[in-house]
Formats: sequence, C-alpha cells, structure tokens
Amino acid sequence: MKKIILFSLFILSGLFAQDVVEEKSSEKPCKVDKEKYCKDIKPGEGRIIKCLKEKEAELSPACKTHFETITNKVKENSTKCKDDRKKFCKDVKPGEGRIIKCLKEKEAELSPACKEIIASKKM
Repeated sequence: MKKIILFSLFILSGLFAQDVVEEKSSEKPCKVDKEKYCKDIKPGEGRIIKCLKEKEAELSPACKTHFETITNKVKENSTKCKDDRKKFCKDVKPGEGRIIKCLKEKEAELSPACKEIIASKKM
C-alpha cells in the first residue's frame, strides 16, 4: 500500500501538478491559494503540490474540490499503470519525472489503460 501511495504522489507531481498549479480551466480555482500560501515555493519536483497539501485546511472551497478531483484522478491512473511500472521501470529511482519518462519510453509495450494515460500527457 505504501508503494502505491508513493507512486501516486510521483504521478501526481509528474502528470497532474500542472493541472492544480496552472489550472487549464478558465476558473483557475487554486490560483489565489497558490499565490497566497506558496508564492515563495520554487516550482518543480512536486513542491507546490506539497505546499498546497500542507495548507489544505486553509484552501478555498473551490481549490479543495479541484485538488480532491485531481487526487482521485491520480489514484485511478496510478492503479492503471501499477503493473507496467513494476514490469518496465522497477529499477528506476522515483523523482524528477524519471518514472513517467521510463513509462513514456516503453509506451508501445504498455497495457492499453496505461498507454492511454501516458499518451495523453505532454512530456
């Protein structure tokens, strides 16, 4: 279970961090929270996500909802890629997008569910 949670966090930072931080929607529900609580945090390696998570109790309702949606999506997606990660990237050290890069390099060999997730992400 711990490995799934860790992998989820890496997927979150690697694939969905920009969805929370930059919000591609027109409403940008976390923009104000990011500027208020995490303005001095250097982007990258999931630092802004970690900052927002630490301030979760203080986030606006819209940002909380957005954050929960993204987190749920991450959990679902990490489950879809779990076996592929074990098969193709078990020796890859997590962090700095290395697992995502590994999966992307093996995209042709991935399961259909994982392939769909990886193919949809811009790297």
